[in-house]
Amino acid sequence: MPIFALLLDTVYDICAFGLFKDQNEFGVYWFAAARIVWLVVKWIATPSNYRAAPARTLPELFDFTLDEQKTILESSGKIPSWIHFPDLERVEWLNILLARLWPPFGVFMDKMFKEILEPIIKTAFGSKISFQFDKVDFGSIPVRVNGVKGYKDNVDRKEIMLDWELYYKGDAEFTVYVSGIRAGVKNVQLHGTLRITLKPVLNDMPFVGGVEVYFLNPPVIDFDLTNLLNAPGFLSLKQTVHQQVMDNLKQFTVLPNKISIPFTDIAHKEFLFDLPAGLIRVHVIAGKNLPVADPSLIGPGSSDPYVKIMLGAKEARTKTIFKSLNPKWDEVFDFIVSEAQGQKINFEVYDQDRQQDDFLGKFSVDSGSVRSAGDSFSHWYNISGGSRAPSTGQINLKLSWFDLSKDRADLNATLYENRQLSQYAVSPLSSAVVLVLIDSASALPRVTNSGKDRDPNSSVVLTLGSQTFTTRVVAHSTTPIWEQQTLLYVHNPLTEQIAILLKDDSSPLPIGNLEFPIAALLEADNFAMEAPFPLKGSGPRSAIRLRMTLRLATNAEVRDSYLLAGTPSNTDLKSSLILSVPAPSQSSSANSMDSSNPLVVVKSLNPSTSPDFLTTPRINIALTSAPKSNALAVEIFEACSLDSLWELAQATKQKMYVVCTLLPMKLKQQTGESSTIDNPTFRERLQFSLSPKIELKDCTVHLQVVFGSSMFQKSLGEVKIPLRNVTFGRDEPSWFELLPKGVTPPITVPPLLLPVTQSSVSVVKLTPSK
Repeated sequence: MPIFALLLDTVYDICAFGLFKDQNEFGVYWFAAARIVWLVVKWIATPSNYRAAPARTLPELFDFTLDEQKTILESSGKIPSWIHFPDLERVEWLNILLARLWPPFGVFMDKMFKEILEPIIKTAFGSKISFQFDKVDFGSIPVRVNGVKGYKDNVDRKEIMLDWELYYKGDAEFTVYVSGIRAGVKNVQLHGTLRITLKPVLNDMPFVGGVEVYFLNPPVIDFDLTNLLNAPGFLSLKQTVHQQVMDNLKQFTVLPNKISIPFTDIAHKEFLFDLPAGLIRVHVIAGKNLPVADPSLIGPGSSDPYVKIMLGAKEARTKTIFKSLNPKWDEVFDFIVSEAQGQKINFEVYDQDRQQDDFLGKFSVDSGSVRSAGDSFSHWYNISGGSRAPSTGQINLKLSWFDLSKDRADLNATLYENRQLSQYAVSPLSSAVVLVLIDSASALPRVTNSGKDRDPNSSVVLTLGSQTFTTRVVAHSTTPIWEQQTLLYVHNPLTEQIAILLKDDSSPLPIGNLEFPIAALLEADNFAMEAPFPLKGSGPRSAIRLRMTLRLATNAEVRDSYLLAGTPSNTDLKSSLILSVPAPSQSSSANSMDSSNPLVVVKSLNPSTSPDFLTTPRINIALTSAPKSNALAVEIFEACSLDSLWELAQATKQKMYVVCTLLPMKLKQQTGESSTIDNPTFRERLQFSLSPKIELKDCTVHLQVVFGSSMFQKSLGEVKIPLRNVTFGRDEPSWFELLPKGVTPPITVPPLLLPVTQSSVSVVKLTPSK
């Protein structure tokens, strides 16, 4: 159309000018007038959608480049539904760069595999198994970046955050010899979203302090085994190898695990020490209209469904509901969210079978949407993509977002909520998270191996409940530096402790250990501590330097329900505990740490006389002595919050009672049974008469809350009270915390009998007894 109009205009101009040029002096004016009339007629005859838009000015063009989508929508009005604006931007220039660099990258990786990785694997296998890389070929097909997404909203101004969508389907091939047997891997495929974070932004070269690289969620990986591993008898080995590869990938590169590369020394530890964004509580309630995976000849068929939940490197699954298309799970799980932007919670529904589980469908929920939605919400989610047609059905979830707080008042509400949900929890629910940076150790003792003394090849094993984290091995050093961090779920910071074990890679005996009560962080500034701590069972000056930060999980809806339940809003931690923390060295160097330093004992008294809403299991007693007759009376009033002990889940219908034993004589008495589970009341007085040869101060009162017959007793919690520190003459009852049987209490000094009516927090120093 524009070419035809231009041709027509040109013919008209030639003819008109030839007609009027030889006329009188007004010929040119007649030509101009005729030209104007022609333009008006053409404008009227031209449809409005063909009229050219006015040329954009330079500022308008600049605004267009800033927000292309908004400008196009405003100027074009309604556009076809098949036109969309993707979040990812194509970066072909980056793929051209990767294609040029792929061959030298392959040469570099071949050298690294054979010179660095091969010796490490040989050391791990030992002398009985030989290992050698035969072929390391990354091929000629490079990895592709399908798109890049940059974040400009809700990002720290000192960070640059990019997401790369990686895809690899190349011709790489790896072959190894294991004890003379040749095996290998080929046809490797990978697809995932890699996040690259540059931080902090600096005012000088190199302008950023370092880079963090990690996968938001586990990438999809597939490969084929070659040579002997591809034989029919080894077909099941692929699943084992695949799982091992995924486990190692999660351990190092999937959130919360990151690869951190600092460019400068500025704020090095700040670069390594990243607090998470929050915590998501997932309540998997039920499903409906799920696909039939097990058809039947005499009925409609059914399935045995369960749900697998994945967020970052953590996975969890519900129990299996057999023979149901409308299952009810009612199970609750906690997940730490490291990055709210871009990190998704993935749900996969399976049918359990004897050989291989059938995939029924999947869906995902963006963690950022859970955060922006507020406190809690419930929703039915459609599943799709299953191996059974049609892939239909829905899953009902309740999702709750917990912010991370430094307000001690938030702890009671979350513990109270966890106690209400304990019957639905697969594992103990979290009331806090603790971030631990294992920095370094100093003055470690030398070890003896094969009759020779050498510096240890040391690593650190950190344990909290069922969670375990192991650092890498630092070889031949008495002052190893690890600089590795881990995030741990905390069920109850008032009662739990972190066990830290240092070990040598070739010795079953530890080279040092430490038990750290998490409650000590509640008394520290900003809920954080960083110091060298003395090691037990190690050298006289051996110490490990740790940095620990505690954050409490908080949710406004949980706080409101806690207050509506009748709990006081202005109380402090309702605890009656004494705990000991190895005193940090006053010197900045760990070498100055001496294991003879005094212990710092934090003593927090119970501020409330009402036990109805105490959030940790306790027992309320009073002790009275009769010096003339050398007798002791133990008055047992009540217990509270016993269902927060995990063992009670197996005994919800049992009647309970208290067994009181006076040690070391093993004099034993017990109360009557109470039918109340959570806050049982006893109101009984037990009396003990002692031999004149035994002094009361040398005895210990051992209290156990139990259920069952005398032959099959099950302990719900216990406490031991040495009487040498009890001040008699005051008949006020006192609350004592109950710990699970067999758990060592985090105390190194005897508990004091403290009255309920007092309320204070004090810090005293006690020198350990020789």
